[in-house]
Amino acid sequence: EETQRIGGAEAATVVHTGFWGCGAFGGNRKLMIALQALAARAARIACLIVHAGDELGVADAERGLDVATGLAARCGSPCSLDK
Repeated sequence: EETQRIGGAEAATVVHTGFWGCGAFGGNRKLMIALQALAARAARIACLIVHAGDELGVADAERGLDVATGLAARCGSPCSLDK
């Protein structure tokens, strides 16, 4: 909403993200990306750019995005934060 308030109705929000919280102490990289992707959908982010680092990171990120897509598909088009 802030992006559109400042840039107009046609403005698009782009978010750069990665495996935040999954560093030295571990963390589930697939879950982190799934949660961020679902949050981006809920916030109507136009573009989510995931910085995965290496091939293993790319595989983890793709799996996380698959999980988010599957959950969103189960929720359906009227999906809201309440669901």
